[in-house]
Amino acid sequence: SQVMVPGEPMYAINLSQNASTYEWYFGDGGTSTEENPVYNYQDPGFYSIQLIANNQWNCPDTTLLVDIVEGIAVGEIEFPNAFTPNTSGSNDGAYDPTSYNNDIFFPIHNGVKEFQLQIFNRWGELLFESTEVGVGWDGYYNNQLCKQDVYAWKARARFVNGEEVIRAGDVTLLIR
Repeated sequence: SQVMVPGEPMYAINLSQNASTYEWYFGDGGTSTEENPVYNYQDPGFYSIQLIANNQWNCPDTTLLVDIVEGIAVGEIEFPNAFTPNTSGSNDGAYDPTSYNNDIFFPIHNGVKEFQLQIFNRWGELLFESTEVGVGWDGYYNNQLCKQDVYAWKARARFVNGEEVIRAGDVTLLIR
């Protein structure tokens, strides 16, 4: 099977019966003792997976699947065009990409190795800058909530496959 690296999880399904302990080896140095682990490869390549299942009578059984996973380096980044910051105060801009909250301006991304995001007001003043893809803009400048308006952004990203992109656009800050 193929997974995008880094980021896309690989789900290991354990088909052994009557086992009580499990030793997984994922071919890149990673291991797990979970029955059905979820694993994230970080680098492109082919990986062999080994499972040693053991029972209460110390009767282990080993399964080795050679080059069963291919990690493919890809890169993508997309930005929304509006967000509604939390009006109760600034936070650190860290976000949960699976959350349904829309209070941080951040990209949907995969395979980003290096990152820079800048936010400007309509006069070109730099209001926010981040070099961590996991930190977005919370809509504040100098601990003050910015007014409802359209703001310009510029982003640069380098992906794990070496490709670099520069994107720019605008985002509408909406006050709820």
